[in-house]
Amino acid sequence: MAGNYQLGELGQVLTSNVNSNTISLGASLSIGNSSVNATTVSTNNLSITGQIIINGNSGLSTYVLTSNGSSNAYWALPTPTINAAATVAFTNATASTSANSGAIITAGGLGVNGNIYTAGRVGFSNATNVSVVYTYYNQTLGTLDTVFG
Repeated sequence: MAGNYQLGELGQVLTSNVNSNTISLGASLSIGNSSVNATTVSTNNLSITGQIIINGNSGLSTYVLTSNGSSNAYWALPTPTINAAATVAFTNATASTSANSGAIITAGGLGVNGNIYTAGRVGFSNATNVSVVYTYYNQTLGTLDTVFG
């Protein structure tokens, strides 16, 4: 079943086709003071050409469209999340030699509620991030050895 429906006072036309699960819009879709060029809306896809402008703002590179659930949508940097039940593997093999090097660098502290295992060294650096001491497991002797300097 297809039909044409007029939206608003400007006479934009919305065409729906239930058989193909699509809704086609005219040249643009306007929401508030924002508009986007839209060609087809379906149950799986929204095809947009041009910028998406929300509240007069097109966002910045790497920003995502978000909402706090009670106000207008806005552009923001994505909030990284890690599923606590998942295993996360970092494959960058850059060795750490100070507080500012290595595959994972944490600005601030690191709190761990559990065990930490390493296949290498546990080291400490001075205020200028030069390695001053490290401890490692000596497999030959079966000891923990500490090296200074």
